[in-house]
Amino acid sequence: MIYIFDEKDGEYIRRTSSNLPNMQTKIWVELVAPTRTEADLIVKQFGIPEEFMNYALDEDERARVDRDDDTGCDLVIFDTPIEEKDTFATMPVTVIFKGNIIISVCLRETSLFNDLKEHRDQDKFLLESDKLLYKLLLASQGSFSKYLMRIEKRWARIQHHLQKTVTNEEVLNLLSLKNSLTYFATSLHSNNLMINELSKKSKIDDDTETLQNISVEITQAIEKTNTYRELLTETMNAYSSILSNNLNEQLRKLTLITILIAIPTLIFSLWGINTDVPFGLGSGIWGFWVVVGVAVVATLISTLFILGRKTTVRKRKDPR
Repeated sequence: MIYIFDEKDGEYIRRTSSNLPNMQTKIWVELVAPTRTEADLIVKQFGIPEEFMNYALDEDERARVDRDDDTGCDLVIFDTPIEEKDTFATMPVTVIFKGNIIISVCLRETSLFNDLKEHRDQDKFLLESDKLLYKLLLASQGSFSKYLMRIEKRWARIQHHLQKTVTNEEVLNLLSLKNSLTYFATSLHSNNLMINELSKKSKIDDDTETLQNISVEITQAIEKTNTYRELLTETMNAYSSILSNNLNEQLRKLTLITILIAIPTLIFSLWGINTDVPFGLGSGIWGFWVVVGVAVVATLISTLFILGRKTTVRKRKDPR
């Protein structure tokens, strides 16, 4: 989808791609989940490098700054967070500058641009390239902070469920949150490098100060993300150990039951062989009950022996 805005009396005028404004005015071209045809149309209409548009359409493109001296176009790519079903991820957002033209490319619908357009009456300077970029960077950083809070709340909810019963599903949910934090940490680090590169190129003190403030916000978000990731890793290890211990306990119980069942099976098998045995053929009904009694007594003795060893082991572990 293509949206084109230009400025008139400090307000946005939205136009369609077939009704282009005067190229001398300030123009903001917004591409949301563009098709290849739409991207080629913008490249041809505004004369931006096709290579820049290819970068913008690449979901794996890293955050960076670039310039094409032949066309006078500047490229800025940064990452912004998104939510996908029950997990969180990041995607690149591209902003291309050429004179009075600003072209932003977002690979899917996001609130990043909508928030700016909803406050357009208060920010009449948004069509200035630097100011728009700074607003986008601040909005993106705000999104990271918002999603980190949502991750924290989801984490607390999962922990509450795990305190009642530890299930594989909840542990997998923790793994999903950990992966999301990994994506966030990588993207925030790339954004910070990009901000530092912009600061080096900035020649205006106010812009440098703004970029430094953004860098501070990103650094704080990186520290918070790393802290969450470390705590989440420790939590996952703890619950994984609990699941492993529960499994071992169940296997131990099944093993003991198997051993106890094997004792009467062995006794009955011995009296079932085709040779003369005590209380065998000719002993009448009493022979049957004697064999059953022997099996029961042997099983009870084995059970008491196993339970006695278990109690002894517990006392050794807990001297009190």
